[in-house]
Amino acid sequence: SRWRPRPDSVVLNWGLSNERWPFEWDETNCRVLNDSDGVSVASCKLQSAIRLRREGVSVPDFMTDPREVAACLEDGNTVLARTLLRASGGRGIVKLQDAGVDIPHAPLYTKYVPKQSEWRVHVFEGDIIDIQRKIARPGVEPDDWQIRNHDNGFIFQREWNRDMWHDDIADEAIDAVDALGLDFGAVDVIWNQREGRAYVLEVNTAPGLEGGTLNSYVEAMRNAG
Repeated sequence: SRWRPRPDSVVLNWGLSNERWPFEWDETNCRVLNDSDGVSVASCKLQSAIRLRREGVSVPDFMTDPREVAACLEDGNTVLARTLLRASGGRGIVKLQDAGVDIPHAPLYTKYVPKQSEWRVHVFEGDIIDIQRKIARPGVEPDDWQIRNHDNGFIFQREWNRDMWHDDIADEAIDAVDALGLDFGAVDVIWNQREGRAYVLEVNTAPGLEGGTLNSYVEAMRNAG
């Protein structure tokens, strides 16, 4: 792009990592919401998991050594092999459930955490601007309740039972965005009822927006200080 920012410009970076940054100008010449380095970390499932755990954010246990995966399966756990580190919509996930199964080569393996509910919490400059709960699409019976993505029949709902909400979900979402050095992000969080604990799955830096959620972002951006 030939566009050049002014010192008072505010640039909204919607999911561009430093590998994909198309501009020749220095990001320090203006204010960039979500700098490209932060997006790079957030968009890599392994890098973001390492960063989040290091900063004290609650994330599912993860590993990179297949021998650890085998031991985890022997203990009766389910493990999700992430064959793609930069993917969305459940692409690249291989679910492992049985001890002794052939473990596929993958750069990241995540221990599955049972969930009572799953949420997408939209955080902008330290404030929650919108909350959605992931539900099965009405009239559709998902093939798999453990992997809740669009292709498996799950959608986001903005109206939900307030009794299902827990403040820890909000706290972990805000901490996750801060830990990754981001100004905003849509944080996927699950709630484990048995442990009474929220777990952050990932932070999306270019979430799909429509309806009321889009309006929430527009308002937040207008008020960006």
